[in-house]
Amino acid sequence: MSVTATFLHSRPQREIASIIRNRLAGCRTAEIVSGFATPDGVDALRAKSVSSKIKRLVLGAGTFKAFEALDGLISSGLQTGAARVHLGHTRATGGRKHPFARYRPMLHSKIYFFEMPDGTATAFVGSHNLTGFALRGLNGEAGVLLEGASSDPVFDEVRGHVAESFRQAVPYDPSLKAAYAQWLRDYLEQLGIDATDMPRDDEGTRTVILFAEAPQGRMPSPGDRIYFELDMRITEVNSINTEVHLHLFATVPATPAEALSRSVVSDTALLGKVEAIDSAAGSAEVKADWFIEDPAKPQLKPAVQPFRPTLSPGKQQVRALVSKSLELGFDYLFDAGKGDWNPTLGDEKIRDEETDVVWAAVAGLRESGPAEGHLLLSDLRETSPESGSFVLFSRRRRRLGVRKNI
Repeated sequence: MSVTATFLHSRPQREIASIIRNRLAGCRTAEIVSGFATPDGVDALRAKSVSSKIKRLVLGAGTFKAFEALDGLISSGLQTGAARVHLGHTRATGGRKHPFARYRPMLHSKIYFFEMPDGTATAFVGSHNLTGFALRGLNGEAGVLLEGASSDPVFDEVRGHVAESFRQAVPYDPSLKAAYAQWLRDYLEQLGIDATDMPRDDEGTRTVILFAEAPQGRMPSPGDRIYFELDMRITEVNSINTEVHLHLFATVPATPAEALSRSVVSDTALLGKVEAIDSAAGSAEVKADWFIEDPAKPQLKPAVQPFRPTLSPGKQQVRALVSKSLELGFDYLFDAGKGDWNPTLGDEKIRDEETDVVWAAVAGLRESGPAEGHLLLSDLRETSPESGSFVLFSRRRRRLGVRKNI
């Protein structure tokens, strides 16, 4: 009898608790290895007259309540010696506060192995930990179901993996539940620190970035004034703290995102300061030497005097004074940098049949505001490189070094 392999399932969110319970109810013996466990996952193994069939249960990590559930499993028939906890590996750090590494290699296997009375065996090998989200089909998971003669060599490999995991683990001690939970907490706490390892060398300097096609002949020089428009809802622009970086190209890159990536190698880069702002002076004479008319097809053009631009609806007039060449290159950043993000919910939903809780798919992440309906700068064209506007407003930036050396 050859071993058959069945992939479970084409949809990542599929319930497998019924498969586990079915095999557990009909098996002669069971062995389980799981990298992580939660109370509802452990409780899924609790059924009349089946707990005693589990000869080996190895957990890599679990919450305090998960180990309380394990105590319940022992009370319902699981032999105490059958349960073990795999504490992973660590190393000395030499540190005073944390003398041993908290982010460390851990057991990550997930195997559910069943020996059946008819001489066959079943092994479920996949990504499913012993958790409610995994077993009830809420996580995105994948697994393979192996079925065949118990004597087949492939099951010897499975037995060997389970046996070695069991050997490496320590016997479960109910009095150490808090210690096991703290061991996991230390790991997760360090993982949380490592997960926030974003660069912290950013500057909170507001910058207007202008990308444009370079004019023919004469170029802007210090003392020249450049006119452009910004959304009038951007109130952070002022003449004190906002720099203007003008990047000129012989041929403007196809997209603002590409222009940003090539800003350190733009043909000409000039530094300026916002000199004047006006949200209601359309058609009035403006003192400017250059202007950018269309932010989607940007060309830097000389201003014909007298210069009386027509203000576009919803825009404010901005005039920048060029001071010198821009010597440094920057990575311009368009989020607030505070890590406050909310999910954008998609239409697809999954239902937890056991608890009747509905979960919505997360289609994206968006910067959160202080109140519902609050205007977010990320909603504005000038603050999104994906908008198609080559006139952009960045609230923070990161220095990359001297442009000629980058």
